[in-house]
Amino acid sequence: MVVTLNVLYDIYKTDKSGRQTLMKKDSEYKKMFETNGLLAEHYSSKTGVVSKKYCMVKEGDVYFKLNHKFEEIERLIKPVKVKGFK
Repeated sequence: MVVTLNVLYDIYKTDKSGRQTLMKKDSEYKKMFETNGLLAEHYSSKTGVVSKKYCMVKEGDVYFKLNHKFEEIERLIKPVKVKGFK
């Protein structure tokens, strides 16, 4: 199944000396994911605090920060059981 999710990213500006400064935090774009090979995990900040608003998704070798709750993504990834079929 293919789902469209909101991915967050940061915009940096590099000056002449090569230092990067943060221009805009948590900009957002939409990306389509295939749920078969998707792994979800809780998002934690640098201090180790687990965020309830965001989660991380791994697709292949790339991690994405999503603007969705972990429980919401977990429901999308779980296989659906259909009653009446064996």
